[in-house]
Amino acid sequence: MTAVGLLLAASGLCGPVVISEVMFHPHQDSENAEFVELVNLSVNPVDLTGWFLADLYSYHKPDSILGNRLLLEPWGYAVIFEADYDTVSGLYHDLIPGNTLILFVDDKQIGNSLGNNGDTLFLINAPGDTVDLMGWDQDIAPGHSLEKVILDDCTLPGNWRSSVSLHGTPGGPNSVAGQEIDLGLDALDWQAAQSPGDFTMTATVTNYGLAEAGGQLLAGDAAAADVPPLAVGESRAVSFDWEAPGGILGLYAITIRLSVPGDYDTTNNSLQVELPIAASDLAVAVNEIMYTPLTGEPEWVELVNTTTGEVNLKDWYICDQSDSTSLPEQTLPSGGYVVITGDSTGGVSGWPLDIFVIVVPGFPALNNTGDLVVLLDPNAAVIDRVDYGLFPLTTAGRSLEKVSPAAPSQETTSWVISPASQGHTAGRRNSVLLALDHTELTLEPNPLRLNTPESILAVSYVTPFHAIILLVEIYDLAGRRLGTIFNEGPVPGAGVVTWDARSRDPVRYRTGQYLLLFRARDAGSDRRWERMERLILVN
Repeated sequence: MTAVGLLLAASGLCGPVVISEVMFHPHQDSENAEFVELVNLSVNPVDLTGWFLADLYSYHKPDSILGNRLLLEPWGYAVIFEADYDTVSGLYHDLIPGNTLILFVDDKQIGNSLGNNGDTLFLINAPGDTVDLMGWDQDIAPGHSLEKVILDDCTLPGNWRSSVSLHGTPGGPNSVAGQEIDLGLDALDWQAAQSPGDFTMTATVTNYGLAEAGGQLLAGDAAAADVPPLAVGESRAVSFDWEAPGGILGLYAITIRLSVPGDYDTTNNSLQVELPIAASDLAVAVNEIMYTPLTGEPEWVELVNTTTGEVNLKDWYICDQSDSTSLPEQTLPSGGYVVITGDSTGGVSGWPLDIFVIVVPGFPALNNTGDLVVLLDPNAAVIDRVDYGLFPLTTAGRSLEKVSPAAPSQETTSWVISPASQGHTAGRRNSVLLALDHTELTLEPNPLRLNTPESILAVSYVTPFHAIILLVEIYDLAGRRLGTIFNEGPVPGAGVVTWDARSRDPVRYRTGQYLLLFRARDAGSDRRWERMERLILVN
């Protein structure tokens, strides 16, 4: 269905008999298989006696058209072959309808043999007038003919196309008949509106067909805009507003389609564009940072999707104070975690086998004494920013965990050195995660040995508050306060407080049972969370 550039596309000659099909480059195994098809468009028979056929190189000595019968009936077809074509066993014997007028030229080739890369045909009547002509200036696939789309129109450029059928359609209706309608979608531009997820899109539509046509633009499967009737060769920009589906962030691929009744070539009817759906702050949050890994292990940053929909991470960026790197096309599900690192060669202690890891070249080197971790969306908007130099420095193999993905990333109370036994919680829920439905207070070890290197008590806590004023005290079983372990604030609403039993008066803290009071007050209100745990001291 290739449209061929015609040397003489719009001859203006269109008599009752026209050239309707030309086989100038037969199948490679075929001999004497060139042909020219004529059709009588009138309501009267036409006598072809004394008519001639010539090409560009035989115009001054045209071939006579010969045959046992030379009367071409109304709307009848005639096929002109080379003089030595075998009508009994030739290539087209089974293709030609029985009522087709079979004719020959008076030579073993049509004209000077039709040129594959360009030539012109002239149909000349008995008085010597050229009644039709057509030409081509490029080759087509061997074994396919040139067929006229609209038989009675001799003024349209592009009215000839490569046949759909191998060997063409000699003596019958052309296989490209009806290929008059062809609108194409040439370009697609967009501009983001003020509201996130809203866009104004502009599609450039061109009429490549042979007749006036209009249609409709579809965004995905939904109607977007009407395309008014376009004249042949006309282009028009059609604009419409489009709103991204809810729950989508990052780059979103949308296909714009052109729906046109009767469009014969739909390969030029669609274009796809990737639209950056703006994200709100902390839609994807930096949730954990490992900047002091163990020897041989990589640095990494963990992200979490805090939204209710999927996020395409393509063209998001991770940056520090001096470097940045883009993320590949990966989908992060709602509530999902992903670990971003630049090195996959070294083993990482404590990483589960099933966590989501993206290895990106050029991952920024994180400074041990402080650095920035910045997350940008495809619009280059800052979605999260952490200056971890403001927080307590971690030790080798321990990460910084965020107490809640929604917590302000620049507040010191939002980050805690990981108390997890493995030093981090890569790809999993943070060990210090604050949640109203998850509170926790643990004492380790319990029982606690006195006067040994193991005499360090770790009080791990998760409160329902973001930042707290914390008081931790020890009482005897009679309810008398014996000492204070911790009394400070504001501090993170989750974390670890330690107590070295060796630094206390051994007379006051003898072996036996004690009560540990944990009292947390929300730093932003009067709400409180209190727990009492039994502590056992042993030798």
